[in-house]
Amino acid sequence: MKSNYILIIVLSGILSACLNQKQDLNYNQGLISVEDSAVQILKAQFGDRLTINRDEDSVHVVTVLFWGADSINELPEEIRSFKYLKELIYTRGKLKVVPEWITEFEELEHLDFQDNELTKFPSFISKIKKLRSVNIGFNPIDKIPEDFFLSSKKLEGLFVEKTNINKFPILFPDSTAIPLKLNLSQTPIDSIPDEVGDMRISILNMNDNHLRYISPRLGEVEELHNITFKGSPNLNGQFPDLGACKNLQTVHLRWCGLTEFPQWITELPNVYSIHLDNNLIKSIPEEIGNCRNLATMRINHNFIKELPGSIGQLDSLRGLHIEYNSIRTLPEEMFDVKRDTPCTIFSEGTPIRFLPVTEEKFKEGYKWFEKLNGVIYKDEVSPE
Repeated sequence: MKSNYILIIVLSGILSACLNQKQDLNYNQGLISVEDSAVQILKAQFGDRLTINRDEDSVHVVTVLFWGADSINELPEEIRSFKYLKELIYTRGKLKVVPEWITEFEELEHLDFQDNELTKFPSFISKIKKLRSVNIGFNPIDKIPEDFFLSSKKLEGLFVEKTNINKFPILFPDSTAIPLKLNLSQTPIDSIPDEVGDMRISILNMNDNHLRYISPRLGEVEELHNITFKGSPNLNGQFPDLGACKNLQTVHLRWCGLTEFPQWITELPNVYSIHLDNNLIKSIPEEIGNCRNLATMRINHNFIKELPGSIGQLDSLRGLHIEYNSIRTLPEEMFDVKRDTPCTIFSEGTPIRFLPVTEEKFKEGYKWFEKLNGVIYKDEVSPE
């Protein structure tokens, strides 16, 4: 009797599971059918200005991309049918308002409303629990509400390039799970406050801003990987010491009014790209040889007269830009290196006339980008 009872329980469980599985299957098929109908309507309206991608396994729509859809100024309601949407992109349109119903997408990770006509930042998007990146650049938005920063726990990237935002966004460590990627380029932000030292940032792009001040506490952001401050002449060369940011790999400080090569760069063991072109730099320290992972160095359009021989220690160097400096020769020590892939020297507008090594020795580690006329090697006629 007892065994029969157990058998009944087991069979009931199996039957219930089968029914639930069938119901789930029917629901899933019904949802896909609804998605298919929405896709057809959207394609009929937007044609080649619409791209839709589906998940290979579940067949559900996961990406919707509108590009140049300037015939409407609001998101089509049909999008709401895509319950498993992960990426929503609507760029180069005339979108004026972001509807609050986008918070319905529980799987949404990426939002991109770049280059529209939005005037207000949709702070309610912080309710989207899995949201990882927001691109709202090239819109006339002037501020980001503080409540957005307090609620965005999963945020990895915030891109607000060419907006009217004039204050550096402060997101404290308890607001973000991982270091942020920030693109604040071409905004009227004129300073980076002390609070930046409490933030977690991996990438910071601030090209062509109105920067006049950067807090020394930026040097406390140890998770920094890449910084770009191209076009910040109002800094007048006053840039904080980032020598403690040992994870820095890219340092781009073009047009920043630098009068000296930042010594702290030579303390970065992982740096592989240095852009210091279009400044007022007169010399490069010998310690540059410490940057053994350096692959590219742009020091063109400065006032440099000579290079340090320690450049020969840079085994990984692949590109050296010295255009439009006052360099007439290169140090012999610079050629104490052999590379499988020669480093390309870009030297247009630089009056190099003599090299203290043979052409064969030169080619062991270097090559010219452009053909130089009048350069004399050691094995040729000696200089006067």
